[in-house]
Amino acid sequence: MTHGRLHPLVGMLAICAAAVLTGATLLLAIRECGADASQPVLARLGARRDPFTGRHHAPGEAAIRRVLAQIEGDLLDRAVGSWLSVRCLQTGLLFPGAAQAIEIKRHRVNRRTGKISIKTVRAVTSLAAEQATPPSSHP
Repeated sequence: MTHGRLHPLVGMLAICAAAVLTGATLLLAIRECGADASQPVLARLGARRDPFTGRHHAPGEAAIRRVLAQIEGDLLDRAVGSWLSVRCLQTGLLFPGAAQAIEIKRHRVNRRTGKISIKTVRAVTSLAAEQATPPSSHP
């Protein structure tokens, strides 16, 4: 059952991608990530804008589920890959203005089962290393 809210497909996919990049693995986590995003972030991701209030709104879990169930994953992967390759050829860089990229891998061991899980987080920033490093608290 729809509540009559139409979310732009590109905005929904961008919110889902951003949530997954921050570690969301469940639909509920994707929805929560979108709901927690600031107005400027939702605007940049292409979230639906309420014409009366001017506020941007992330889609709910049911809307995300419906859209992701209907998306052809291989086709989306090819489309995104083509777009990225064109951007790389045009600019010579995948991320213009990027000064550094980081990758953090967190290893966790479940104490009950002994199972090891690995979570990877990647980020790109325009800050130089000295700008991104917190100041030392040592005198």
